[in-house]
Amino acid sequence: KTARCFEVDAPTTQALKRESLSRAGVDCSHVTFVPVDFAHSDWFQCLCDAGFDPRRRTVFIWEGVFYYLPAEAVDATLRRIATSCSDAVLGFDCFADWMVAVSGPLLARVYGEPLLTGMPRGGEEALLARNGLVADDVTRPFRSARRLLPVDEGGMTIGPPAYLLLAATFLTARTKPR
Repeated sequence: KTARCFEVDAPTTQALKRESLSRAGVDCSHVTFVPVDFAHSDWFQCLCDAGFDPRRRTVFIWEGVFYYLPAEAVDATLRRIATSCSDAVLGFDCFADWMVAVSGPLLARVYGEPLLTGMPRGGEEALLARNGLVADDVTRPFRSARRLLPVDEGGMTIGPPAYLLLAATFLTARTKPR
């Protein structure tokens, strides 16, 4: 069967994304855009209403979200995927709790949105387990920087500010077999 692609985001953010993609000439006719007011709507129900079938094999890419949510919302999202999808893989990123504590206020002033939730050192598997998911891969800080940042001939990293990757953990998890 043909894979379906859904993009779930807040209406204003999604409108900006669609406008940028259109200006760049990117064909998005294969994407089902699902605008969701996360504060007042059930994102998963909105996704299903748009044609998502939780019985089909699914890949969720949940990047740039974890740290902007309260811990309770992170748990609720992970639990919802674990209990509603029969065969799903989830990829997401999170910042270390110290990064949220130290840089959160500065980033809130710069970007207008506070960082709310960080990952305690070594807490990845516990977070996933308590929400019904199994870890496939956990790439912790420092390892992720070495793995993801390109290096020039002189050994200097190129790309995004290195401190972001020095505090970032990248995870893949899956639903438990039923």
